[in-house]
Amino acid sequence: MWQGRLRSLCNAASFKRKTLVYFEDIGNIFGAGKTEGNEARFADYLIPRMEQGDIVLIGEMDSLQAQTVLWDEPRFQRLVNVIPIDEPRYDQTIDIVKAVADHEGNAKGVIFEPESIREAIELTSAFMPYRALPGKAIDVLRHAAEIFGDGDTGQPVRIGEEEIVLTFCEMTGMPELIVDKNQKLDLDRMRRFFTDRVLGQDEAVTVMMDAVLAVKARLCDDRRPIRSYLFVGPTGVGKTESAKVLAEFLFGSQDRLIRLNMSEYNQPSDVERLLRSSQRGRIDESHLLSSIRRNPFSVVLLDEVEKADSTVLNLLLQLLDEGLLRDDAGKPANFQSSIIIMTSNIGARRYTAQSIGFGSHREIDNIQAGVMADVKSFFTPEIFNRFDEVICFKPLTKQVLSTIINREIGKVLERKGVVSQEISVDVDPLVKNHIIEIGYDPKYGARHLRRAVEKAIAIPLATLMSTSHVEGGSHIRINLIDGKPRAYVVKLDMLQLVDAEAAAIREIKLSQLEIPDRGLRKMLASMEGRIQSLKDHLKLDETLKGREELQRQMVQPTFWDNPSKANGVLRDFAKVNRKIERIRRWENLHDRIKSALTAPSMAGKVPSRVKSQIVGLMKDLESAEMEILLEGKHDFADAFVVLDSDGVTKDHVSWLVDMTGVYLNWAKRRGYHAKLVGEGPLSDEGGYRIIIHIGGLNTFGLLRNEEGIHRKQITRETGKTVETRRYDCKIMVLPDVHSAEELGIGIQRRIRNLKPPRKGHKMRMLSRQVFVNLPDRTAALEFFSDSTTAADKALIEDFFLAYGSHLKEQPEKPRHALWGSLVRTLVAGKNIRIIDYASKTVMKSARDYLGGKIDALLLERLT
Repeated sequence: MWQGRLRSLCNAASFKRKTLVYFEDIGNIFGAGKTEGNEARFADYLIPRMEQGDIVLIGEMDSLQAQTVLWDEPRFQRLVNVIPIDEPRYDQTIDIVKAVADHEGNAKGVIFEPESIREAIELTSAFMPYRALPGKAIDVLRHAAEIFGDGDTGQPVRIGEEEIVLTFCEMTGMPELIVDKNQKLDLDRMRRFFTDRVLGQDEAVTVMMDAVLAVKARLCDDRRPIRSYLFVGPTGVGKTESAKVLAEFLFGSQDRLIRLNMSEYNQPSDVERLLRSSQRGRIDESHLLSSIRRNPFSVVLLDEVEKADSTVLNLLLQLLDEGLLRDDAGKPANFQSSIIIMTSNIGARRYTAQSIGFGSHREIDNIQAGVMADVKSFFTPEIFNRFDEVICFKPLTKQVLSTIINREIGKVLERKGVVSQEISVDVDPLVKNHIIEIGYDPKYGARHLRRAVEKAIAIPLATLMSTSHVEGGSHIRINLIDGKPRAYVVKLDMLQLVDAEAAAIREIKLSQLEIPDRGLRKMLASMEGRIQSLKDHLKLDETLKGREELQRQMVQPTFWDNPSKANGVLRDFAKVNRKIERIRRWENLHDRIKSALTAPSMAGKVPSRVKSQIVGLMKDLESAEMEILLEGKHDFADAFVVLDSDGVTKDHVSWLVDMTGVYLNWAKRRGYHAKLVGEGPLSDEGGYRIIIHIGGLNTFGLLRNEEGIHRKQITRETGKTVETRRYDCKIMVLPDVHSAEELGIGIQRRIRNLKPPRKGHKMRMLSRQVFVNLPDRTAALEFFSDSTTAADKALIEDFFLAYGSHLKEQPEKPRHALWGSLVRTLVAGKNIRIIDYASKTVMKSARDYLGGKIDALLLERLT
């Protein structure tokens, strides 16, 4: 028990032995030892021995605490001599701190530069008004010696001003930007920091910036809190969020927010709970006081202050005036390095459904004037006049609500089930309006929007993904159908981690691999160099840095303000992750195989399991080497293939239809998703057009070199006459990237449906006339389409984006002048052959060519 230990201490420090007992904070003896059911204290044991002259105590005590203790403990007051000690003068402080610095430096192997001593004094004077010099400056120097000193007195480390700033930031948690006087604040960047997080409250942002500037310039009144604010307005408009953001910017973390719900202190007896001290044997010390003592650099948020009892409100007068609150043991808690923010819903009844978000400026101003009158009538003049600012938060506008909804939707789309499968999601604006209708209540502000987003976005997504087979890389849209949000798949990208192309083209099978075991070992040795070569080409270090940059973008509060751009970043992040994971997989598999082959038990025949691993690694490396050839800006994207004939005769259109079949059959052979988008005559140009969409792995990258003229040449001999006919099909390949912003264009599209003048060759039913408005001209496009579903219409929308981007990049020239070079010719007749000019490859089978067996040609053109 503590009584026995204290008795031993007193016996060892008896007056006869000329020994003194020293307490750093002697006020603690009046609470120490006291527990529930035991009222005995250290003081009850020590004071009688002091009266008998058995022991002599020397201790320190804060002057404010001393007033309470000496008043409450008259026996102790009669036994002690109180010696006031004032702070030394500045020149004396310099000498004292320097002497301690020299002593500490010799022990820790550091030398304190003169400017470091002055900086320690200036920093603690500016930011620690609740402590006295020279002790607070000495603590900083000692902490710096612990951090930077290595104990080597032979080669001491020099500590200057910069090291003191870093030490102070570590001790207090304040950002270096605020503490270091040599670093200047960027006002525009600071304003963006606040406005990105506190939406639609410019006045609140301004006063918070003023507080930061005052702290940065060290111009705060050290006799009271840094700033004290009263935030009023309807609930759910950002009052609490503002306090969190201020704590994050000024003190480095939202954890530096000390928050109390003042509705819990609505009885006169709650004052005792607010001021409860552990020094009186209390286990449940006041949350407010204990928190501010641990982190004096904090934002103190007192929520719903109007609901507190008047006795509690009277305490606020002392807090706002002096920055001090004394616990029930008399020990003060200092708030002079904190910012006090009180929130209140006073006057909230003045806001109605009509005024919030939809009222005129004059109406809002009148409401806020009434709210300010309510605030003045509620608080006594003594308290009201001690607020530095009273900010009336504005109702949320539709624009702000839309931004909040985008961010909440973004949080849903960042969940593992969406990101891990690289799924992109578009949300129709009507769904967002629906969320506002069901999730925004003037009484509760934006607080219920999260719940509405969960119901309108997360649940439809979960329903679709749980009840349907949604492939990785799918594009999902959420529309409002019959008044309810519904999710559906627009197209299928069929992305996978391991590229299927090498397996499809090389057609390597384990049973066909007739390589001796010695050859397998040589193959493995060569793979090590191939892996290193791929790592160098893929720039692993830069890729890791790129992932960090994408992660930095993803945590920004404005990340989901532009959903299309955010979805693109998420796709890039998944792509980068896939690249990193793939390299790691190569390395790990190679190391496992190498360890297996070099094991003593593996001296003989290579087991089929290891052989299979070698083949699998080889296939993946070959796949990756091919992908290096597909690193263009949009190579990963799906593709629109636009086929134009140079005439409308039966033979011209027949060749056009044959070429359409080449790409449709190619897609079918590879397991890609292919769909006719539209077709129709080219007005005033004497040609015909067919548009198809192909979705699959690296479709655009594989097909982009197909752009140009694809010719069919028929030669007939009639007697001595040789007749040659040529039919040209122009191929244009466009990337499907779903985003006008990503394509770098700003186009407008309008569609009108017309009655078809004739049936199409591939499609029928609906005829659409489309106008694409570009900055310098308007381009018209008319085609047939049987696309009537929402998904098909969305596909057509994507084509307009791609086509508009193409038109923007092309000058206004005759169509045939833009057809490009000759890509390939099918020579019909006795000696049938397909000539590919770029790769100088010749195919002999027209059936294979028209059946879509063009992988070899595509690869040759890539290499």
